[in-house]
Amino acid sequence: MRFVISSLFFALLCAGPGLFDLSFDGRGPSGIQKPTPAAWRLQKYWKRENVIGDFYSRRYSALEARTPVLLGGIAFAQQGSAELSLNVQLLTGARNGDEALVHRALEAGAAPNSRDRAGDTALMIFIRKGDAAMVDLLLAKGADVNLRNLDKVSPLMTAAYHGHAGIVRALLDRGADVAAEDQLSKTSMIYAAGQGHSEIVGMLLEAGVDVDRRYKNDLTALMWAAGYGKTDTVTLLLEKGADPNLKDKRGKTARQIALDAGRNAAVAILDAWRK
Repeated sequence: MRFVISSLFFALLCAGPGLFDLSFDGRGPSGIQKPTPAAWRLQKYWKRENVIGDFYSRRYSALEARTPVLLGGIAFAQQGSAELSLNVQLLTGARNGDEALVHRALEAGAAPNSRDRAGDTALMIFIRKGDAAMVDLLLAKGADVNLRNLDKVSPLMTAAYHGHAGIVRALLDRGADVAAEDQLSKTSMIYAAGQGHSEIVGMLLEAGVDVDRRYKNDLTALMWAAGYGKTDTVTLLLEKGADPNLKDKRGKTARQIALDAGRNAAVAILDAWRK
């Protein structure tokens, strides 16, 4: 039904206002000159059947003349609907893990950066699934590595959170923004450190992220890792030069944050490092 309405809309838009112009300008429909009383006696043109007959004759001629335009408008609407359908197929295939459908949609011309209602692209969806092959395919087709969803979460943040190191490497190689923040002011480093994905933390440091960068509330990556008890990541950050004596806005160090959270193993590592 929506396709039919859109087709008629485009058809009428292309056909122009003259096709169904029923305006009256004081001279009768479509400018037919209404005869004067004197002329009325001389001719009986202004009979209803004559006027209506002439009116429909003129309308039919106008319709006949504009038929190609109407058909062109419908064809234009069909083309737009077909393109929309391809984009929907791409996203549906990504959500359902139907790689064959994704391949067909892309080959038929689907836009690789099409987004769903949450703002997620097919790239984001496959990153969550950890499907490196499909990620590579979408990147090769022109998927934007920095296109974020409605929550401002980027593809790199998604890969960092889920721990997909190979995908993180692919995104970094294509220029993914390591400094981007989501609507909660979190970055890829925060997601990686908080989840304990040490390999990804190392990649982000190599990509230029400052090991002691301050994030929201002056928290550092070390504080995030310590607070969640991610001991391997705490050790890596310390080895890379993270300062354990830095304090957040509350005046707490990484050790104090870990202690408050009951992360005793992280506390022990930080205590040993201080000695």
